[in-house]
Amino acid sequence: MAARRTLLTKWVEQDDKLMTSWVKTINPLIVETRAAAEKGALSPEQCCDLALMVKKGLDIVKSMKAALDGTRQLLEKSACLQWVASHLSESEDIPPIRGTISIGSPRVTMRIRMPSRERDRKDYAKMMGALGAEPKALEFDALRPHWPSVCDMATKLAEEGKPGIPGITMESYPMYSLITRARPTK
Repeated sequence: MAARRTLLTKWVEQDDKLMTSWVKTINPLIVETRAAAEKGALSPEQCCDLALMVKKGLDIVKSMKAALDGTRQLLEKSACLQWVASHLSESEDIPPIRGTISIGSPRVTMRIRMPSRERDRKDYAKMMGALGAEPKALEFDALRPHWPSVCDMATKLAEEGKPGIPGITMESYPMYSLITRARPTK
């Protein structure tokens, strides 16, 4: 438990330092640069150099965003798997996770691979028929399924213990996500 607290403390401290650093250093530079560019106070050479610096900054931010997104997804999945497994016997809704600084609501949804209209015509027609589409609408491609909504439907059917949507193969799998928010400070 001490290792977990230390890791959390490090993240919280770094968060404060990074935000303070950003506000005190980078944000004023952005404001100053934009103001100078809008006034026409920068030469073409300066604009070119600053554009390159901003591009490098964006590349760093994109790289960090990708790493942070991957880490967030891994942490959400780990939290959900552990929490859902520890509350399987409960017939009620799964309670929220209450961390030191956050509250999280685990969400488990079914992700599916929908058949392609071009490659899997028979399965596509079965799926669309199960969703209530008329054959005439399929002929003219007048209707297209909304993937997140079909995933929600598959999740609801799985929760109710009903068979899946016809035409969709068993390549469905659960996806875990965590809706987090900061705990209120006292």
